[in-house]
Amino acid sequence: MTSSRGVGACQSLPRGSNAMADAPNIPLSLAYGLWSDRELVPNWMPWITSVKVLKETPEFSEWTLKYTAFGRDLEFSWLSKQLTPIVNQKIQWRSVDGVPNRGAVRFFPRGPNGCKVEMTLTYQCPDILVPVMASLSPLVENIIQADMDRFVDYATKVKDTQSVRIM
Repeated sequence: MTSSRGVGACQSLPRGSNAMADAPNIPLSLAYGLWSDRELVPNWMPWITSVKVLKETPEFSEWTLKYTAFGRDLEFSWLSKQLTPIVNQKIQWRSVDGVPNRGAVRFFPRGPNGCKVEMTLTYQCPDILVPVMASLSPLVENIIQADMDRFVDYATKVKDTQSVRIM
């Protein structure tokens, strides 16, 4: 398994990816609440194998990504700082150690009971993946879009579970 933590492991130019999820039956506040709980993220992003919020400094979290690509088991980690959120509108972060990345999740109302969720991610490709960088961006785009689709499924299950408890 190849593992990377240090900033020196990423020398490529930044890459970007965007994905959008239409969630017409998911209340915006629920979508925002799920994304706000960073430790829940692996439920809809299976390549993120763990997120641990630091108890002493909860704006920081440790992230681990594991993925098999191009015949190799890859593992990368980073320390992320959550930037000041705008409640029910935007969550944003940047890495402060490990794989350089930054991103945001934006929430838009869609009708009285739904929302749209947009994720933007900018990252630097770890050196081990530089030779295949041309094929990496479409792969990441597809993975993130699938993650957003899984998020809608996860949020729907959470909403349905909450509805059952209320009845």
